[in-house]
Amino acid sequence: MPPLRPLRRVLAFALAIALVPVTAGAVMAGYGKPTIALRASTSSVAYVDVLVNRNWKQIDSCSYVIDSDAPAGCGWLLASEHTSRYTLVPNDPSVGDHTVIVTVVLTDNEELSNSVSFTVAAP
Repeated sequence: MPPLRPLRRVLAFALAIALVPVTAGAVMAGYGKPTIALRASTSSVAYVDVLVNRNWKQIDSCSYVIDSDAPAGCGWLLASEHTSRYTLVPNDPSVGDHTVIVTVVLTDNEELSNSVSFTVAAP
């Protein structure tokens, strides 16, 4: 009877290859530490892009404050499988320097916050 070692090696190799997508998917599903990335405009039209590395189902709320104004909701959400994106368009900000603070609360009550500064140029 022939030895079974070569067959065992082939089966072990096949099983290892089959498990790679499962393992990689499990790691990617974790998304890493929750983060908010902000990018502000640098022109006479003010906007701030907010990118959260979480699916929309994991976001409970999003709000922002410009300078010392009252908090406002982030508005419409654009979502993909692993990220969520808001575009904040402040109502008529004055010419000059401004700071936006964005706060996102996840469904597990974890709170994320980040800020960005931008300048509105004269038209």
